[in-house]
Amino acid sequence: WKLSQDVVWRKNRGSGFTTDRFARIHEHALHWYRGDWSAVEHSTPRVPRTGPAKAVTRRSSSPHTGKIGNDVPYVDDGLRLTPSVLDHRNMQGTRPINPTQKPVPLLEPLLTYGCPPGGTVLDLFAGSASTLVAAKLTGRKAVGYELREEQCESAARRLAQDVLDFEAS
Repeated sequence: WKLSQDVVWRKNRGSGFTTDRFARIHEHALHWYRGDWSAVEHSTPRVPRTGPAKAVTRRSSSPHTGKIGNDVPYVDDGLRLTPSVLDHRNMQGTRPINPTQKPVPLLEPLLTYGCPPGGTVLDLFAGSASTLVAAKLTGRKAVGYELREEQCESAARRLAQDVLDFEAS
């Protein structure tokens, strides 16, 4: 396994009640891959640029190899790479379904980066179903797994689906 991308979610408020260390106001999301980088889905999300347009010449390069090609004219398409530090408010104060619920807008670029359109996202800790909602909004299928029955029911309501009764004969 190789690390492709690490993204930091910077929250508006920290979590935890310790007073003898730094205030924890972030979480990490890590994207790992196996095999050849060129065979791995990695559609880098881009955001609208802020500031003036650029008109420069840059060198083309092959990702992760360091090989540099001929000079190519740079065309400013108005977009920039999404930064690796994402600022989103946490869900405290918004009546979250789950105490560690993630905001859907935080998850959308992560899924866009690591899962092809029409692909399937697996969330082994589905909780409030934020990942499942983000998958649906970005054109991906999703499978969620959650041990806590009350969380499953809340997630099913959020997704406007029925809860499956596995106990019925």
